[in-house]
Amino acid sequence: FAGLLAPGGCYAGLGVGGGAQGATAADGSTGGDASVGGETGAEAPTASTHGGLRRLSVAEYNNALRDLIGDDAHPGTELLPSDALTPFDNDYLQQAPSEALVVGAEKSAIEAADRLLADPARLEALAGCAPAAADDRDCLEKLAARLGRRAFRRPVTPEEIDAYAAVVDLGVEAESWHVAAAAVVRGMLQDPNFLYRIEIGEPVAGDPDVIALNDWEIATRLSFFLWRTIPDDDLLDLADAGKLSSAADVRDVATQMLADERARDGITQFHALWLGYSGGATDGLKADMIAESNALVEQVVVDGDTPWLSLFTSTETFVTPALAAHYGLPAPAGGAAGWVDYGDSKRGGVMSHGTVLAWGAKFGDTSPTVRGKEIAERFLCTVIPPPPAGQNTDDPPGGADPSACKAEHYAVYQNGGCQGCHGLMDGIGFGLENFAADGTWREHDVNKPQCLIAGEGSVPNIGSFNGPAELGALIASDTSARSCAMRQLYRFASGRSDPDELDKAFLEALTERLDGAELNLRALMIEIAASDEMRFRAIGEDM
Repeated sequence: FAGLLAPGGCYAGLGVGGGAQGATAADGSTGGDASVGGETGAEAPTASTHGGLRRLSVAEYNNALRDLIGDDAHPGTELLPSDALTPFDNDYLQQAPSEALVVGAEKSAIEAADRLLADPARLEALAGCAPAAADDRDCLEKLAARLGRRAFRRPVTPEEIDAYAAVVDLGVEAESWHVAAAAVVRGMLQDPNFLYRIEIGEPVAGDPDVIALNDWEIATRLSFFLWRTIPDDDLLDLADAGKLSSAADVRDVATQMLADERARDGITQFHALWLGYSGGATDGLKADMIAESNALVEQVVVDGDTPWLSLFTSTETFVTPALAAHYGLPAPAGGAAGWVDYGDSKRGGVMSHGTVLAWGAKFGDTSPTVRGKEIAERFLCTVIPPPPAGQNTDDPPGGADPSACKAEHYAVYQNGGCQGCHGLMDGIGFGLENFAADGTWREHDVNKPQCLIAGEGSVPNIGSFNGPAELGALIASDTSARSCAMRQLYRFASGRSDPDELDKAFLEALTERLDGAELNLRALMIEIAASDEMRFRAIGEDM
């Protein structure tokens, strides 16, 4: 199990759980034929990129349980191994199988099944039938077929239904059909076909190094990309009918999916990961800050039709009265949360949010280096090498004079071998120094009123700035930041944080095609969803 399902492992012939893709469903149908160059006459792709076996991230797992069985307890957060953030949580190269995963998935499945067992009506609703007796195998088979189709994101084979329905004996022994039904749920929630996104597809005629994804696999990619959850029955119905086989089909469906309310969650979750506040908070000022960032994302991207990078130039923000007081901004009208103008402060756009300014909280203060690194990597896609071996980054920069100002302590990094990397980061961080890690304004270094903060910063090869508003304006107008935003969205869609040469070629072509146009996130998501890179998969040496 672990070897076959390892990241990038070879699974091209894998029929996990007896359910190889393209198999005949329980009703005798085969669904959309994704073969290329065969009877469908589909054309070979102009390009394709590599892909690997992807496991559901913790957030995707929680969303899947909510939509599959109505369980909103978010058990994955507590029981499954946490995801490596790169900054996204779905990089399959970081998803090594582990004992913790197996144990956590089992415990989560048991607890979810127990919650269902306590609600017999919900179990029967999932099956679409009321059991006649404890040994009602027919009703149990209906549960396996209906639930399995959503859980596995494809039709369930007769062999799979038969295997799951065999647990009817547990119901007979317990004198309760619902006990057997809960066992079906418990098994499916541990099945690799649920936990992993298995893509087998069909080889492209004349090009054995390229795989065409079938309609169900495309439906799964679309759903997790745009909604961050499993496909619904309507999307699977389209796959069954073979209506996701062409780029035009996918474009139309992606457009409809982005108009659905579920796209709101998908878009906000992407931005929470990209902007680094996906950990969440339930109360207090941190929760207010998350609500502030989510509100800006919704205003610019979800509800509005403004350019995507307007996130960095907004002149207003959404705050509670408490957060407004914390920032030193006017309170929103009416005594409740609302939008307020930044006025003539140096605040502006998402760079002013406490969620972003919290980056680099270190040594009881802000770290210009860490702040600058996060901004350079997330928004400019700057590659910054790790520190030299033996370099202790856990100690603050210091000097012979402890009363010296922070800028003097950091000046040592602008000389010799340190300058190459620190020159990419520190200048960005110092341009935000007037803002503490909690987002409040300050005039001087911590406990050093003699050390006034100038707030002057610079982004290498782009320009100088002072404060979040000017930094945001630089980012929004820079072509490299625009290209980086597109790359980050593609990294999220592909589940691969380190694009290879095929990915880079696609991104260059996409950038050229959209050159001069305002960068609209929804339009970009549709372009990526309908691309050959999302509908085909190249087989690399690791596959």
